[in-house]
Amino acid sequence: MWSLKCFILVLFVWLNCANGHTTRFYRNTEIEAEILTVARIVTPEKDGSSNDKGIEAGTSSVSPTVIDGPSNDKEIESGTPTAAPIDTTVSVEPTNDKEVETTPSIVPDVTSVPESSSDKEIEAGTPTAVPIVPTISDESSNDEGIEAGTPTAAPTTTTAKPDEEDPIVSTEDGKLRGTIETLYDGSQYYSFKGIPYAEAPVGILRFKAPLPTKPWRHIRNATQHGPVCTQFDTTVNQYIEGSEDCLFLNVYTRSLDPSAKIPVMVFIHGGSYMSGSGNSDTYSPHLLLQHDVLLVTMNYRLEVLGFLGLNNGDVPGNAGMKDQVAALRWVQDNIEQFGGDPNSVTLFGESSGASAVTYHMLSPMSKGLFHKAIVQSGVCLEDWAQGHGAVDRAFRVAKVLGKDFKNKTELVEFLREVNPLNLTNLTYKTLARDEMYRGLPEHFVPIVEETFHPGPETFISEDPSELLLKGKVNKVPLMIGYNSGEGIFMLDYQLHNLQNNNRYPTNFVPRSLVERLSEEKIIQFGRRIKRFYVGKRQITRHDLDQLRDIQTDVNYAYNTHRFAHMYRALNESVYMYRFDYDTELNMVKQFTGYTSLRGASHADDLFYLFYNSLNKNIIDNNPKLRNITYKMTRMWTNFAKYGRPTPDDSLGVVWNPYTAEGKEYLKLAEPMAMDQNADRCRIDFWNKLYRDANLPYIKNNGSLVLI
Repeated sequence: MWSLKCFILVLFVWLNCANGHTTRFYRNTEIEAEILTVARIVTPEKDGSSNDKGIEAGTSSVSPTVIDGPSNDKEIESGTPTAAPIDTTVSVEPTNDKEVETTPSIVPDVTSVPESSSDKEIEAGTPTAVPIVPTISDESSNDEGIEAGTPTAAPTTTTAKPDEEDPIVSTEDGKLRGTIETLYDGSQYYSFKGIPYAEAPVGILRFKAPLPTKPWRHIRNATQHGPVCTQFDTTVNQYIEGSEDCLFLNVYTRSLDPSAKIPVMVFIHGGSYMSGSGNSDTYSPHLLLQHDVLLVTMNYRLEVLGFLGLNNGDVPGNAGMKDQVAALRWVQDNIEQFGGDPNSVTLFGESSGASAVTYHMLSPMSKGLFHKAIVQSGVCLEDWAQGHGAVDRAFRVAKVLGKDFKNKTELVEFLREVNPLNLTNLTYKTLARDEMYRGLPEHFVPIVEETFHPGPETFISEDPSELLLKGKVNKVPLMIGYNSGEGIFMLDYQLHNLQNNNRYPTNFVPRSLVERLSEEKIIQFGRRIKRFYVGKRQITRHDLDQLRDIQTDVNYAYNTHRFAHMYRALNESVYMYRFDYDTELNMVKQFTGYTSLRGASHADDLFYLFYNSLNKNIIDNNPKLRNITYKMTRMWTNFAKYGRPTPDDSLGVVWNPYTAEGKEYLKLAEPMAMDQNADRCRIDFWNKLYRDANLPYIKNNGSLVLI
């Protein structure tokens, strides 16, 4: 089953790359790459070995060793298996088309895609990654319009006209020439791609906050996407060179009238903070713009280049998050010239992109830059979204590259001279011993920064949960949710690791709890988790529902509930959902082969919001599914316009706000319906674990208990 699928997908990728044009490669394989990542964890090598090839013929390989580095990792049980070795082969400035070593088989490559996201991939027990949604061709097509009778958005008064010349817009940095494109529903819109919103610091400035853009005098073409950020695509073992100077965004609008005041939606792609881009190959505007909004997508620096932190004023960390802030500031300064309303900006994202949105809700740097937030499958309370041991990890990066430094100055001087491609594909190689088995392989992620006076602007300086509890947030209306079967995409890897998790169920205990517990308690918690999901027996290959639920709950569902409770306690409006649609559009689930299982997999929701080469034929030829995408995108855009996803009952349902007492949520399924206490039994179980670990938890009456 899987060999045929893999062959077809690899062939598809190869055909898209056959012209040898790198840009073409990473503009056309992201969605295919996501599916390939799922395929890779289905049939891991039986002996745990890999047939990794060196980057260049003749490159000698260093014997793999585990780089412990200083860490606070706790030993879990006597006899806990030693982590799979980390490959320490020193890379030698690869080029985009050379084969490279694969990551250790203990960690599935589910997080990287040539461009776009995300994400994450998630990215429990044994590390797995958050699936990102891969890239697809953005070629124009003769798309059919929406079926007769399907409501379509009324065009703004100054929508693009077929006979207009290429549009030109003046920004604070200079003039831009865009193009006129055709939307999915047959109407037209203005497209501006590859707009520089900041200048990436390179050379001796590498790892610092983004710099202001340099103005230009000529009319700059904004007809093609800018380079994606340097990254590594683990699905086909390809470096995506892109560029360090990759801070570009894209604007799609139906009007260029500065007085149009169109609500703005800014999307942050997922990808485990390791890979992806905002390019339209995956994140096209077709389905959203039919509802009269303006869409902005962006690139931001990834992995080591975006999230190295040394806890000093030189390299404080969070460079990739500061890139996102720069993009939001650009929107405030310029979006009116594209017909957008700078006072009505909705920030939304999926997977790691969603966790980034919640970080912006807490960061003083982001205050006033957006006015509503949509969070899809990821919050900053998750272990995979919080960086720990950043300094030790930075020194392990140098060890992987063949250097053993003793001070930060020497370390950063060396890393600033390394070929940027050699600063990708390092997440797996720098895992500490405990990280090989616990949680998801996402560690070059946002961290809590130290504040320096004088020093650089700080993105976040306190633990996210503490900021929530103190009410130190950027208060905006929130729409938040998760997919009912997030863990489906991880099933094959969990089955592969069955024996280990049966023997050491402590693998299921999240790091945030481990840090609070004694070794004895960690063992007890692991046994409690296993007993709750499968009873007093071993987990078997037939326990697919249980394995799905464990991964869903530990990585997504519980902390989504927890974030919603904490935020609602601040008297802010919250709309919660659980995505339950299970149709042909659930592309990630379709390619895992587990179509008979209940639930929607991680990243399945993206195919209901963005029109691309994988879902195009389905949407074009299935009126029922086309109507579902219309309803879903209308709720998303209604929220952007009004702060309420259903301002009336025209969609057949009224989405009521979430309350701490009722825990109301909308079940996104056929038919859509309001309900209460999503996954109540499982959420209550995790509440008890957090209570017993002396962490804030939710009581049955809806109140938040602080310990």
